[in-house]
Amino acid sequence: MTANGGMWAAGGPAVDASGLVYATTGNSPDGSGSADGVWGQSLLVWDRMLHLVGTYTPFDYCQWDTNDIDLGGDSPLLVPDLDPASTATAYLVAFGSKQGSVYLVDRDHLPGRLDHRPPCSTNPATDQSLLPPGPQPQFGARGPLQVFRPYSELFGSIDLAKMRSTPAYFQGASGTSYLFVAGSTKAVANQPDVIPPSLTRLKIVTRPPPGGGPFLVPPGSRSARAILLSGPAAPAYLSIDGADNNIRFLSPGSPVVSSNGARDAIVWVLDANQFRSQVLVDDTTVHPVLYAIDATTMSPLWHSGPAQLHVGGKYNTPLIAHGVLFAGTDRVQAFGLH
Repeated sequence: MTANGGMWAAGGPAVDASGLVYATTGNSPDGSGSADGVWGQSLLVWDRMLHLVGTYTPFDYCQWDTNDIDLGGDSPLLVPDLDPASTATAYLVAFGSKQGSVYLVDRDHLPGRLDHRPPCSTNPATDQSLLPPGPQPQFGARGPLQVFRPYSELFGSIDLAKMRSTPAYFQGASGTSYLFVAGSTKAVANQPDVIPPSLTRLKIVTRPPPGGGPFLVPPGSRSARAILLSGPAAPAYLSIDGADNNIRFLSPGSPVVSSNGARDAIVWVLDANQFRSQVLVDDTTVHPVLYAIDATTMSPLWHSGPAQLHVGGKYNTPLIAHGVLFAGTDRVQAFGLH
């Protein structure tokens, strides 16, 4: 079989209030480049009739196609709308990759074409996501935010992948928007050994331009109309705001945040506790572990015991309702306060 941009992320597609459908895709055939109709390694958006209406593809997708480093292992998160007076990009979508980068894209003005992917690039500054303003260490230039390291264009498949999950959103008491992402930082790029951090808090930065000067915003966008009324702002971007220093996830599912409004936030992650290539059905299979992490200090609060959870699938995500957490393994198990 030939890989042709499969949509296989555990979180599935996302649908916005207007009915647009957002999904990320996996590998296309090596060397397919910007051929018409080839849509691997991309964020794709369809209307209700499944007409393609928007795309985004990372600058280095050709290297990913060659080395099985998928964008499609991470589902998109539709960020709740930001205040249009605070940023030129109030309508955002966020997602990660097996490479360990996390992307923020303006869903009010998706940058890609509708007939084919952009030409392959080796220049990170050409990436059309919302880039942090300063140079990224792995590039020495502007480029996408690397969260789980080390950066590699060669190693990112199977047990060397650094992220296969969906970000979780939380708004703090100050109104600041945060994303929590789970993954695996590697000790070295070509070995599976994991080191902290495995859970990172990202801040969605909104700020006025230096000196209140002009900025670029797509004409006719919702953000542009709001800014005409409220004055200048600037595009949002992601920055690393905190990380755990203790936990090592091997195959984590997507994080989930519980809180008392804007207070007492806890991040929950269910880790399969074994690598992607390991089997789940023999007598030596280790059991998954459920973690609770303080969202403010990023310190562990609790984790389940060695055999408290039964063996299940990989990349599972817990569900929280009415103060009870439900974890799906080969059965449904519930956790709550005494």
